[in-house]
Amino acid sequence: MPKILIKSGAGAPTNLQVSDSELAFNRTKGSIYVGKGSSPGEAATSVIEMELADHVHGNITRGGNIGSTAGLVVKTGTSGLVGTLAMGTAGQVLKVNSGATDIEWGSAGGTGTVTSVGLSLDANLFTAESDTITGSGSLDVTLSNRDANLVFAGPNTGSAAKPSFRALVSADLPTIDGGTY
Repeated sequence: MPKILIKSGAGAPTNLQVSDSELAFNRTKGSIYVGKGSSPGEAATSVIEMELADHVHGNITRGGNIGSTAGLVVKTGTSGLVGTLAMGTAGQVLKVNSGATDIEWGSAGGTGTVTSVGLSLDANLFTAESDTITGSGSLDVTLSNRDANLVFAGPNTGSAAKPSFRALVSADLPTIDGGTY
């Protein structure tokens, strides 16, 4: 049966005084010792020491001392064992692997290329210098050329409709005093 020893002062256990399956706390030093590696109750073949400062970063019995490595990710695998994952590279994000059994660094996704973008315009008003993009570029639009003496206006009679280029008619001009323009 595992033992928990809590001692303090000069008689506190050190890493050499801990047996297998034994947990001891050294109050003077502020360390916790865990014995492992032989039969219960016998001298431990190795002892894990967790010092007072380790509470910030922790010690993992299966993976060793985490320490203060920047960017280190601590993870638990499907077996429940604790492991670590080193920092990824610029532009990477943590994601679940394809088997949904672990986490890994990978691309964020959502990137790609444009295969085709089209532009549809009213040819009576606009001209497109380029109306399709298949990779990169810009859509350039200018006003279409028109014959002389045409105005851009709605219909000269009837109900409202889209404006177009047409000849000016007398109904487009308001009545003025004197009768001439």
